[in-house]
Amino acid sequence: MAEIERAEGQRAFGNDPTGYDQARPDYPPRVYDILHDRCGLRPGVRTFEIGPGTGVATRHLLRLGAAPLVVVEPDARLARFLTITLGQSASDIEVKIATFEDAELPVGWFDLGTAATVLHWLDEEATLRKAAGILRPGGWWAMWWHVFGDPSQRDEFHEATHSLLEHLDRGFWQSSDALLRTNLAAGSSVTW
Repeated sequence: MAEIERAEGQRAFGNDPTGYDQARPDYPPRVYDILHDRCGLRPGVRTFEIGPGTGVATRHLLRLGAAPLVVVEPDARLARFLTITLGQSASDIEVKIATFEDAELPVGWFDLGTAATVLHWLDEEATLRKAAGILRPGGWWAMWWHVFGDPSQRDEFHEATHSLLEHLDRGFWQSSDALLRTNLAAGSSVTW
């Protein structure tokens, strides 16, 4: 099986931003409750977001008051789509078109850093090191992603992308998905 190279993954979804946006599920409200209640996300919190894509999480970060909000998106097509679909809210963000590893960001300045369903496209060690360096002392780092494959629910994103991804070697994630499906089918809960 083939494996998607990181660089390809960082640009593949920009081929059809509208279709990608329509297929992307939102994240549970609990994610944003945690960002607000525990990480202190509210108006005036200096925030960066890695790989905003079409803005699924970005819209919520803005709604909760992230300001300034600096988003780092390596695909110019997704960055353009994001600014167009945000409309007037786009003036509340600074878009850097670069990989996170290459983006110039101020050291020790941000209160909150976020990465939603994106870390697998990055060099994890370098990304975490850089994120720690640009957060102020006591700043918060939050990352989250979807777990696909709950057999008890319809999964429109998986259905829409299955033909694209079915022949790819997803290594750890493929075995994790199989474990998750097995445990959910057996009625067990799974905590990662």
